[in-house]
Order: sequence, then structure tokens, then C-alpha cells
Amino acid sequence: MTVGEDDLFGKAALVQGMIETMASTDVVAADRRDALLSGWFDAAEVPKGEAEVGLDTLFDLADSLEANGVRPSRAGLEIFAWQHGLDAPGATPGPRFVAAALEARPGDLHLAVDAAPSADATAVLRMLKSEGDPAAFLAPWGLSLGEGRSLAPAHAEAIANIAKQRNIDLSAPDAAARLRPVGARPDGQGARFDWYTRVVESQGHAMKTGPNEMNVIGLRGFDVDAGAHDNAFGAWNDTIAFAWRDGDGQPHVVEYRATTDPGRTNASDAPDANGDGAGDVAHLRPGQYTYYVGTHRGRPGAGNPTVNVPVDRDTNHDGDISPAEREASQQRGDVGYGINIHWGPGYGSGEVGGYSLGCQVVTLDYGSFRAQIEPLLRVNERVPYTLVELDAVYAAERLA
Repeated sequence: MTVGEDDLFGKAALVQGMIETMASTDVVAADRRDALLSGWFDAAEVPKGEAEVGLDTLFDLADSLEANGVRPSRAGLEIFAWQHGLDAPGATPGPRFVAAALEARPGDLHLAVDAAPSADATAVLRMLKSEGDPAAFLAPWGLSLGEGRSLAPAHAEAIANIAKQRNIDLSAPDAAARLRPVGARPDGQGARFDWYTRVVESQGHAMKTGPNEMNVIGLRGFDVDAGAHDNAFGAWNDTIAFAWRDGDGQPHVVEYRATTDPGRTNASDAPDANGDGAGDVAHLRPGQYTYYVGTHRGRPGAGNPTVNVPVDRDTNHDGDISPAEREASQQRGDVGYGINIHWGPGYGSGEVGGYSLGCQVVTLDYGSFRAQIEPLLRVNERVPYTLVELDAVYAAERLA
């Protein structure tokens, strides 16, 4: 396959190689060479006498050339081929020409392309070039640079997809700093607060970091003690955490054993979404929702959502939400009524059972909940509750 002229990275690499070639060879008369270079630089508004031409300039140059209907001349391509011992390329430069241009700059980072790289992969490459230490950025993802400081396009595209999920602009100056894997949960209040921040931001949501601003985070598929696991039905194997900074800016994190899933596969008072005669229990859909202190079944102290929240309904009654069930719930616009944050049985063993039909439930009994959790829910009049399927986050971050 060939790298077409409409591919920015291929054009930029070709233009750089041609500029370097024409600046270092006497095959073309000096006045002709200078005239060509001057015309190209004028098209991209590059200052005369600039010692180095960066990748951004090459992209601008390639765009300007295209906008002005200018194409690298046949003579220029032949000079490029002559310097690198290649055959004249014809109208479309192939991967060998991109590779040759890169070999002329052996310390440069590049994509290991054998076809036209995608815009997403190229955007990641540009971010890494501006980052300055690509190896340090890639290491936490379990990746390393390949031969000749190359990055596999598939890995670049995976990183780009994660950036999209987290609403990170790859061209922003802080993109590399923000684009970090969630990683393992660390010890220490400060490190753990930062970890929860990464968890929340991994889903494109915002973490409140001002003085005495409360964040409530539910981790589905993450046990408060044992950590990540394949989420199982009907067990107290999730985590609900409260994270905030006090008036002095010091971070605090308090975590509780919980369930973020219902404890039953059907219920008589649940809607029958698919008409099979059995009520389809609600699973709160991952997202960020606003809660306030209200009641649960007439008893005060629970967290209540400000609106009916989106849910996925378990229409085949197996205790799990399949992609097809989630898609069907989204199409129907399923919402849950009374998906509260409330107390449990006072112990964390045994089955969840009727303690949750979609509610987010900690194991504390009613008295302990009101003493420990209600004050945290009351720190602000409204608090964000972010539910994250952490097992899915970890699966998405396994790039290597």
C-alpha cells in the first residue's frame, strides 16, 4: 500500500526530506534550488533563514502547498530518490519514501507505518513529539518505542481513543500530563485522592477539588479490600468512596464496602420492558449524577438523585447487563425511579438480595450510615455521584 499525498504525515515527511536534500545537494543549480525553497517558504509564511523547520511548520507548509495547488515537482522527487538510492516514485510517494525521509533524521519519533496512518495516530505522534520524553509517557501504559524510535499505529490509535473518552484535546499543552492510565490504587490520602481523580476523569467527568467540595464515587467491579475483579452478581464486592479537600487543601478519602448492582434478577414492582411477564430490574448506568440528602422508604438520611437517572434493564434476568441490553435500554430511554444511596444490613457477607433493586448500597446499618455517611452527603447541598465500571476501564487500558 502507499501513503497518499493527502496524508499529512506522509506529505510532511516528504517535504522535509526534499528540503534537506535540496539544501545539501548541488544537482540543482543554486538559483533554482533557492527559488523553489523560497516559494515553498513564502507559501507557508515561514521566516527566511530559519535554521530548523519543525514538524508543525511542515504540516503548515503541506497544507499551504495543497491550498495553493502546488505539488512537489517531479525534479524534486527525482533528487530525493537520487540522494536515497531509490527509484523515482511517480505521483504518489510510497512507504519507502516516508521511511527514507525519517532515516535522514534518525533521532526523530515516527509511526511504524506500512499504510497511510490515521489522523488519530498522527495526533498522538504530534503530542509525543511535543512532550519531549515519549518513553516516559509510554511506560505506564506498558508500551515502549520500537525500532528506530517508532510507535505502532494501533497503539497510537488506542491512546487516541482513550483521549476521546476522557475529553482530552491531544493538541492541548497539558494533554500528556492528563493522559495517564488509572493504574493500581495507591496508599496514602494524597495519592489515593489523585487516583480517584484519574478514575473520574477517565470517564470524561470532572472531579471537584475546591475546599470542602465533596465527591462521591462508586466503583463497580472493585472490592474495597481485594481490588479489581470480574464483577459478580448479588455480592457486596463494590466500593463507594467519598473524596474531598478540607479548608486547608488537604485531601481526604473514605471508602466503604458496597454494591452498585441489584441483588435480584427480577421484581414484581419493576417495569416489564420487554413484555415477558417478569419485572426487569434496573442497573444504574455508569455516569455522573447529582444527589442530595433525602429519604429512603420513608426513613431520612439517604442520598436521592435530583432527577430520574438512566438505567439499563436486565431483560433476560441473568444478573448482568449485556451490550445488547444496554443498547436497548438506551433506545427506550429507560430511567430508574428512586435509585438512592442508602444503608444495608450491617455486614458485608452473604447475598445482597432485596437490599438493592438498583440502589447504591453500603453495608453499614441505618444508625452507622446516619452517623458516618449522612454528614459527608451534607457537606454540600448537592454532591456529584460518579459511577464507574472500573473493570472495563482497566480492560481498555491494556494496550500492550
